[in-house]
Amino acid sequence: MYCEGGDFDCLPEGLARAQTMTFTCITFTEVLRAFTVRSFTENVFVGIGSNHFMHAAALLSVALTMLVTNVPGLMSDIFGFAYISWFMWLVSLAGACNSVFWGEMMKLVIRRRDAKNAQWDAMHDGFEAVLLEIRQVRQHLEKLEAK
Repeated sequence: MYCEGGDFDCLPEGLARAQTMTFTCITFTEVLRAFTVRSFTENVFVGIGSNHFMHAAALLSVALTMLVTNVPGLMSDIFGFAYISWFMWLVSLAGACNSVFWGEMMKLVIRRRDAKNAQWDAMHDGFEAVLLEIRQVRQHLEKLEAK
């Protein structure tokens, strides 16, 4: 933001824009987070259409956000927000999508770790089964030799 002159008249409007962008970013982050936290390991798109009430709540949250940030009396007088351009809306949405991205990356790491642990557990169980079989064969051979 650039202020012409030395009076810094543009600062209150810039602060209101920053607060509006922060509010929209946090709101969109929470709306998207509601979809990502449905599972600790599954992808966000698995079963996304299964809960219609969640979709209604998300749409209501977005509608209320639009109302609070675009209705003149409500926006400026009560909340102290200012109009933001479409690009600022995109930046806010990108910030929200960033948190979804990192949440999904964390789920991917957890899924890979769980798959590796399952592989090691299967190998351990297989090794235990082989040892049990060897012990049984040895006992059988000892019985045959004793006869």
